[in-house]
Amino acid sequence: MHPLKKRLLRLGLILGLPLLGYALWTPGVESSDGKFDHARNGLWLAHGWMSDDAWFTANHRDKNAYESEAAKTLLRRTCQENGIAYVFPHLCPVTAAELNGASRKTSAFRFNAKTPRPPPRSR
Repeated sequence: MHPLKKRLLRLGLILGLPLLGYALWTPGVESSDGKFDHARNGLWLAHGWMSDDAWFTANHRDKNAYESEAAKTLLRRTCQENGIAYVFPHLCPVTAAELNGASRKTSAFRFNAKTPRPPPRSR
């Protein structure tokens, strides 16, 4: 084979294979049928869900908005209905004592103790 033909063939393969792959893969196709949601969503929780009594007092917040059974039930139901699998609590600012587990009386620990674990999902 002629050297020029070899170079053109190599160039065609180098440029053509990625273009062919892109054409076959079509990344970024939007789904409008709702099936893109695999029920593995996340939720960012406010400070109050992980706070102790001193935080509520210092920040003039209503403890019942987080610690009442109605609030916990609503949060559980919201998580279940929206496929929330991951919860990210807002922890800052937090003291060294809180990081070391001194605040085991917080609403989050009481919430977690009563929240049933969902069964594992098969893929």
